[in-house]
Amino acid sequence: MVAAKSAETLAPIRDKALVDAILNRVTELAAQGFGSDVDELSSNTVIESVEISPEAIFPAGENGFEAAGTVHVTLNYGGARDSVSIPDSYPAIIRGHYDGVADAQIDSVEVDTTSFTE
Repeated sequence: MVAAKSAETLAPIRDKALVDAILNRVTELAAQGFGSDVDELSSNTVIESVEISPEAIFPAGENGFEAAGTVHVTLNYGGARDSVSIPDSYPAIIRGHYDGVADAQIDSVEVDTTSFTE
């Protein structure tokens, strides 16, 4: 009888300084904006915030990380006389790398906007 291989466990990054550096970069990301599919959802999409939980930041390869998060936006439609603003949020995957504990960089943000058209 052959013993079953044990599955690798996915564990979040536990280094508090690194997690804090990643969270700070994600906060800056929302303020700076980033190109993604959410820009196409309205005539003036405003990214309000990008939210991730420290428990949702996982190692990805050597010196890399991947985090599950939520992008909160305000979708703006119409002109000055007939404008409408709608708050919404979408799941996202944030990927990046770090060159030391205090230096985290965001490489990509993938936002799943499929719920917008469903």
